[in-house]
Amino acid sequence: MTRILILGGGTAATVMANRLARFYRSEFDAGRTAITVDQDDRHVYQPGLLFVPFGIYGVEEIVRERVQQLLPGVAYVQASIDRVDADRNVVLLSDGRHVAYDVLIVATGTRVAPEETEGTLGEGWQTKVFDFYTLDGATKLRAALERFEGGRLVINPVDMPIKCPVAPLEFAFLADWYFTKRGIRDRITLTYVTPPRRRLHQAGRGEGAGAPACREAHRDGDRVRHRASRRRSGQVGLLGRPRGAVPPAGHRPAPQRRRVRGPLGGAPRRSRASAFHILRAKQVWEAGGKP
Repeated sequence: MTRILILGGGTAATVMANRLARFYRSEFDAGRTAITVDQDDRHVYQPGLLFVPFGIYGVEEIVRERVQQLLPGVAYVQASIDRVDADRNVVLLSDGRHVAYDVLIVATGTRVAPEETEGTLGEGWQTKVFDFYTLDGATKLRAALERFEGGRLVINPVDMPIKCPVAPLEFAFLADWYFTKRGIRDRITLTYVTPPRRRLHQAGRGEGAGAPACREAHRDGDRVRHRASRRRSGQVGLLGRPRGAVPPAGHRPAPQRRRVRGPLGGAPRRSRASAFHILRAKQVWEAGGKP
């Protein structure tokens, strides 16, 4: 019997576990098992955090019990992880339990570390300085924006890489919409402060939705007000191209991604730009990260 152990219970871990359950349905019925381990039972749909500060989503709409997100055949263990003993194929949990595995997938994700930016954790933290990458930060920012009646709002990706490079720009566009809807847009200055140009462009690599917006925001003196006003008037599409524009001559659509056989005996996965970047070392795999 093959035992697949997944460390983490976030988006990557959940999708990986459910994909395995689908691809190996017959093997799961015959005894193959998958287990996910996480320290709490609260699954947060992280893409929804961007919309919480503006009241578009409520907390109850993006939070579920982790076990509710898993397909039958996938077990859930709630515990903190102490360490991995790769030589013995065992994971030691903080409560003293040991969980053996045949294949280990590491999908523990990232955490916000404001302490690494000097001055962030001062008196203004979570009162005037916020993040929206955590549930606590997004909900406190929502309350602060509701009280905000005028002044300057600064959106500052301090450094790259961040786990969603385009999210701060999306936040700026949403803020423009939000304050316009409240009728106070003329009393508020939106300022988008970027990292150095080299690091900013590294995030987009000249591809995807983020790169045109990053380049235009940088040319506009690190402010998004001009671009946001153009977007309201319908002159700019989602990727920075005027609405209704015809692709340039010689433009070719991106090639279809080739599906290849997966590492666990046949499960297909994307060969390029996969949501799961798999690294192999002693039957230990990592889900997430850069393709």
